[in-house]
Amino acid sequence: MKQWTLDPYYEIADINTEDNSFPPVAQPTRFQLFRQQQRGGGAAPNPMQQQRQQQPAKQGTGRN
Repeated sequence: MKQWTLDPYYEIADINTEDNSFPPVAQPTRFQLFRQQQRGGGAAPNPMQQQRQQQPAKQGTGRN
């Protein structure tokens, strides 16, 4: 046996889930997940970003 996980579906009321697998599996912290989301995280661009990338930049008239 190479690896095992105790309660993979979180059915037991276990507060500390870091010790439920062997060998230990590193879980990302909330801060790491936040930073990954801020940096783009490899997510696909949304439709507005795709449209902006396809159209060339337009010169403004200078009026607001």
